[in-house]
Amino acid sequence: MATTQVWIMNIAYGFFTSIFILLSFVMLNLLLRPDVTLILKCVIVLVLLICILLSVICFHIFSMSKSESHTITTVGLHYLMYVVNNLASNPIKRTLQTAWRQPREAQEQLLQDILQKHKKTEYGKRYTISTVTNLQEFRKRHPLTRYPHYVEYVERMTKGEENILMSTKPTRFAITSGTTGHPKVLPVSSELERHIYNMMAVLKDKIVQDTFSQFSPLQKVVRLYWEPTPRKTPANHTLAPLSCLDQKYKRLVSITSSSPTPAFSIKDVEVCTYIHSLFAIKERLISLFMTSFTTSLYSMMKHLEDNWEKMVDDIAKGTINSDLNLSEDTRLELQKCMSPDPVRAEEARREFQRGFDGIIARLWPSCVAVVGSDAAGIKTYLKQTYCKGLPLYGTTYTATEGVLGVNLWPSREGPTDRFILLPNMNVMEFIPVVKMDEEQPMTLFIDELEVNQDYELVLTLSSGLCRLRFGDVIKVVDYYGNCPVIEFQYRSGQMLNVCGEKVDQALVSSIMKEATESWGGENLVDYACAESNLLLKGGQDAGAKPYYMFFIELDGNNIDQRQSEINIDLVEKLLCDKSFTYNSYREKDMVLPAKIHLVKPGTFKLLQDYIISNTSASMNQFKNHRKLQTWDTLDIMLNNVV
Repeated sequence: MATTQVWIMNIAYGFFTSIFILLSFVMLNLLLRPDVTLILKCVIVLVLLICILLSVICFHIFSMSKSESHTITTVGLHYLMYVVNNLASNPIKRTLQTAWRQPREAQEQLLQDILQKHKKTEYGKRYTISTVTNLQEFRKRHPLTRYPHYVEYVERMTKGEENILMSTKPTRFAITSGTTGHPKVLPVSSELERHIYNMMAVLKDKIVQDTFSQFSPLQKVVRLYWEPTPRKTPANHTLAPLSCLDQKYKRLVSITSSSPTPAFSIKDVEVCTYIHSLFAIKERLISLFMTSFTTSLYSMMKHLEDNWEKMVDDIAKGTINSDLNLSEDTRLELQKCMSPDPVRAEEARREFQRGFDGIIARLWPSCVAVVGSDAAGIKTYLKQTYCKGLPLYGTTYTATEGVLGVNLWPSREGPTDRFILLPNMNVMEFIPVVKMDEEQPMTLFIDELEVNQDYELVLTLSSGLCRLRFGDVIKVVDYYGNCPVIEFQYRSGQMLNVCGEKVDQALVSSIMKEATESWGGENLVDYACAESNLLLKGGQDAGAKPYYMFFIELDGNNIDQRQSEINIDLVEKLLCDKSFTYNSYREKDMVLPAKIHLVKPGTFKLLQDYIISNTSASMNQFKNHRKLQTWDTLDIMLNNVV
């Protein structure tokens, strides 16, 4: 059935090619006739050129590898999107190359654009931003800010008041995942919407095409998307995570995705994961495997391990599992996209029975890469298991505040992705980590940074927020042209600090990796940590002296029986070895030894389910909370200790 569909598409586009070639010859013969007037010749030449162009396009589509679920119409639309994005990528790349050669100049110009645009807003008048002429003057006259500084302004905007922070109306309001505390609500500007499209849709595809020669543009991608529950502001603006897709965009996305349009509107996480997985398995020819974060990919793979037999059965019979909690309309629309495919079902069954190491490359041999930002630090684990044999990389460095960097090196090996900053999209300042404790430290500009140094990032946004400290800490690792290349390190709100020792998550992550590697054959699934004073929120005894708690999930069977073989005290030793300050507090007996707990398999899935159900976080933006900050999340960990 699937192969027949490809034959039908090839026959159709081969036929279209022949028709347009024939029409081209007809137009050419008419053009050579002596009795044709000049005006008619011009018309014939125009028609001739159109016929030649259409014949080339149809032949190009005919010659390219296509996903089997495409139809004659959708493959044409997919090709059109491919051509438009390719054409759009060239001016975007030229603009970026100019900004990367002259990042300070790009920052100065962007600052003026933002300040002049919003100079007549209430906020702009209060801080007289219209008279600021350069970055240095801006740094002197406007204080560094944090989100609470803007809460009142944003609340008024959500109620429909205009000209508060922005001179234009926000397109919507985005809500953060709250990994460093309470979720934030931020206005979204049309400039940010454009940046997201340019980076995530246009430039991403071009980088993939330039990097992977075997990439086929007309093969669909597996795109993991879970529909958040959007809310409305009092003024009827959409309030949802930045990754939330509107219905119009869902239809466009489904043309290039293995999942049909209804799959992108399913709100139940488990059901949505099943449907995305089902239609992904059904599709033989896949070019990319895409998700927002590696944690989403991990969740899908675990779901596959538990449910692949049901999915294979669905594919063989052409059905949608009757146990899934789907509305009648959604089930009906999804069912229209299913047809029995026992051959593909048997292919998938054989691969699943072989195990899950390298399952993506084996199940979809044409897949060139897996795309997902690794905020959780599980890239190495995924490349050793499910993604074995494939590049795994994040396309952009993105926060709810904006698109901050782009990855030009998707095939680069290494545990951490690197991004070149985007100096024409956000005004950026940098606080050396040694000054992070100061309320108003002196910041550096983009042309004043040193390689191998860590900085807290400060942003001035197109939505009118100025000199915002939003918590991200980055390391400058190189330069591309004159622009810094960075690696994300951690979020300042997730730092461990019980006595002033300040152990950051970059250090904790490296300790966890080193410890699990030394345990031999144990793969780190995930970890979280907490400070002992959090026990007090649950009415528990926190003891007289503070300490850290670590919760570690390993990928393996019978962890409880093998616990005695695992040297968990190594985590404490590495903490002392790698953090001079922590070790000094330990030697002074001001901090007790860390308590290290192994947790049962699936514990972090329980944590994820709880956070998504009880906070504003959606599956698309979910990042496991490295530092637990509520009693409920700590209680989940404590109740699942091995």
